[in-house]
Amino acid sequence: MEQVFERRRVQGRMVAGGIFIVLGTLLLLQHLDVIYFGSLWQFWPFIIIALGLSKIVNAVNPMETGAGVWFIFLGAWLYVSIQHVYGLTFHDTWPAILIAWGISLIWKSYYGYPQRWTRRESWK
Repeated sequence: MEQVFERRRVQGRMVAGGIFIVLGTLLLLQHLDVIYFGSLWQFWPFIIIALGLSKIVNAVNPMETGAGVWFIFLGAWLYVSIQHVYGLTFHDTWPAILIAWGISLIWKSYYGYPQRWTRRESWK
């Protein structure tokens, strides 16, 4: 069982490392005027979304899955608010954070972390 957790940890680090390599390469090539993508910084919330996906893929209990979902929501909310997708702004969308926070509190109370789950336990 311990090998499974170690393998997941290594896979998560490899995914994160790959993301940083690709992102760094793209930024370097843009700064050297080899390629032009426009403003890559407009897509920075996707880094948070990628972290959320990584947390979900490597989750060993429901609380870690919930944390991944929270990261994905936060990244999507930031992107929509910053880029004014469908004309939405922070002023329009801030109540979504309250809704997500409420869902998070219910999720935590349902799974009772840390009483019922430890980092080393697998889902049952």
